[in-house]
Amino acid sequence: MKKIISQLKNEEGSVIVVALIIMVLLLIMGISATKMSTIESQILRNTIIQKQAFYGAEAAREYVPPRTELYFGANVDPAGPGINFPAAPATRISIGSQSFNGNVRYVGSSQPPRGSGTEAGKFRAHRYEITGNGYVNVNEAQCIVEAGFYRLGF
Repeated sequence: MKKIISQLKNEEGSVIVVALIIMVLLLIMGISATKMSTIESQILRNTIIQKQAFYGAEAAREYVPPRTELYFGANVDPAGPGINFPAAPATRISIGSQSFNGNVRYVGSSQPPRGSGTEAGKFRAHRYEITGNGYVNVNEAQCIVEAGFYRLGF
């Protein structure tokens, strides 16, 4: 019995076992931190690409207002398909690694909004809908922005 108790009180070598356990725990924590930082950097990269696609779609929305040929003249049929920009829907307008295309469609006309400074009854508000598609060449990311606007006319 004394021999067993003396062997239990013998603590030689226990420091090595405790040190090994601590080192294994630190190794596991290091591997987890590395894996987590890799995943977070992938998330960040995807977020940047998605934002670039969104800004490409916003560029499509800003492309339309100065170009009256897209929302005047031939584009006044509410049942019509609208006008694509650029002319072929499969092509895109490029800006660096971003590109965009879209469609402008006539929705109809109504009374001008209050406070627009126009005479009621004389002018009409012609409403249009823009669908802008933004693309990023990396991973072919895509974003779609839909917006509406109106022009005043007779």
